[in-house]
Amino acid sequence: MSGGNDIIRPARAGDYAEVIDRHRLVAFAEDEARRLGYEALDLYSHVTMTENIALHGALGCVEIERRVVSGDDRIYMRKILLA
Repeated sequence: MSGGNDIIRPARAGDYAEVIDRHRLVAFAEDEARRLGYEALDLYSHVTMTENIALHGALGCVEIERRVVSGDDRIYMRKILLA
């Protein structure tokens, strides 16, 4: 485990019911988006989740927008996927 950088969602994971390192999770999401023909991967994070925001920035995501949704301050990010 990578000390706080793990995600567990056994109720939704199906065959992927395991602890997934965030880097592997992002890589999986990128691969799936490419496989489905998407040119970019969009995500958002609450502004207080600075560790997640920094991780996504380090993985090539750029901030595209900030907005408040249902009282939550969100940062929207995008990563352009290369073939």
